[in-house]
Amino acid sequence: MRLIFICNNYPPVVDGVGDYTSLLAHELYHRGHEVHVICKKDARIVAHTGSGVNVWPIAKNWTPGGCKNVFAIIASLQPDCVLLQYVPYGFNKWGVPLLLPVVISRINKQCRVLLTVHEPYIRLQWWPAKTFVIGQLQRIIMQLLGKATDSVITSIDRYEKLIGKYIKKPIAIIPVPSNIIPVNVDADELVLLKNTIAPGGEKIIATFGIRDHALLVEVIKSIVAKNTHVKVLVTGTVTNKQVYEPVKQWVHVTGYLPAANIYRYLKVSDIFFLPDPIKNGNEGGASNKSGSLAAAFAADLPFVGTRGDMNNQLLQVAPYVYLETADATILSNRLIELLQRTPLNGNVVFWEKYLSVPTVALAYENILINKEFSTPVPRPAHHV
Repeated sequence: MRLIFICNNYPPVVDGVGDYTSLLAHELYHRGHEVHVICKKDARIVAHTGSGVNVWPIAKNWTPGGCKNVFAIIASLQPDCVLLQYVPYGFNKWGVPLLLPVVISRINKQCRVLLTVHEPYIRLQWWPAKTFVIGQLQRIIMQLLGKATDSVITSIDRYEKLIGKYIKKPIAIIPVPSNIIPVNVDADELVLLKNTIAPGGEKIIATFGIRDHALLVEVIKSIVAKNTHVKVLVTGTVTNKQVYEPVKQWVHVTGYLPAANIYRYLKVSDIFFLPDPIKNGNEGGASNKSGSLAAAFAADLPFVGTRGDMNNQLLQVAPYVYLETADATILSNRLIELLQRTPLNGNVVFWEKYLSVPTVALAYENILINKEFSTPVPRPAHHV
């Protein structure tokens, strides 16, 4: 098939949806499809045509006027399907790309359009008034995009329900795959790396940089207070390292790392912990809308996360996933218990079955070729 992805950002620009698009586009290319990516005009994004995945950084903005080149390329290529990778703030800095449905509706007159919703709309709150207006407009845009496209994909069951309020079409749930791809690692190299991070033989708890730092600090304090010897490995960019000042002797911050290096750091860790923020008692929590979470499975690590309304059904059946209340004592107790039980292996098998890029590409193919929307999620099982 001839496929065209539309997204706002694309590598090397750091962006989760751009990374997702790149991984999926390259996998579909390797599966025999002709693949193109249309994204915004950006000096950092290099145009590429002729072999592999073709990249067209040509959209001046996401209005009919700014997409004249986009319409021309689509008319020239005559694709079998256009795959829109949608997140509100990706296509408009205020989160209200009001004219994007007009653009997509015009494209849909030329070919089939598949809509992937990475985030549908923000939660409604009455104050500040600006947030309320943005939330309402995002819901209108969601409805209009539904009318302008043929079918819909999203990553978690909560999003399926939110989208289903405004789009009365089949919605497939395809979790976000790991953005960290396993690579071959040298055993001696891993020993050296582990000794660098934890020279005293401490257990290593890995996490990623942009999460609830305050909760993470309190969890570290609670673990240390219980005489458990740990190092917390914070991979990725941390905008404010000062937040870790009270616990700096137990924290190792890597800064930005290429994906292959992140995998090596994960392979020397014992547990993966994501303290996703929780607001208003239950809003938030760990979910498979995050490629970061899937990275823990790729590295075969047990996972501890926060419990909230974002938790999806797939997480409930993974072999070593533990979702707890966003409380430092409860989380530290769970982490200590698991550190005493490690190694706990088995999540990598789950990753291969549900969270690898080839698995996600196959699910897309089932929709694109067979128009098969059944994406069965295994039934929840009790975790000990």
